[in-house]
Amino acid sequence: LTYVKQFFDLHGDFASNQFTAPVDGKYYLSGQVLFQNMSSGYNYYQMVIITSGSTYRRFAVDSASMTGTSGYYMVGGSGVFDMDSGDTADCRVTLDTTGSGSSTVDISVHSHFSGFLIG
Repeated sequence: LTYVKQFFDLHGDFASNQFTAPVDGKYYLSGQVLFQNMSSGYNYYQMVIITSGSTYRRFAVDSASMTGTSGYYMVGGSGVFDMDSGDTADCRVTLDTTGSGSSTVDISVHSHFSGFLIG
């Protein structure tokens, strides 16, 4: 088994950790975040895909499902977003700060954000 990493940014639409839609249309956007060294003291950790048009999708892990005080958890999801030319999209991570856990979390290099125009 060979691991191959491929990256395509044919028109330079991804810069400064943000995707900019080159044309109006429907875009399939996907993200996965591998959290490392998570604390179970928070209520949840979440990954959010958000666009400049205020469209967003939330994908979360509830700390009640966590075992122990640290671990590795993958949070991911995808959706179809209506974007106009020049709209931006990015993947963000937020923590529920009402708990007693650490205010930081490590994010693995195996995390990703991707997308493409579907119509």
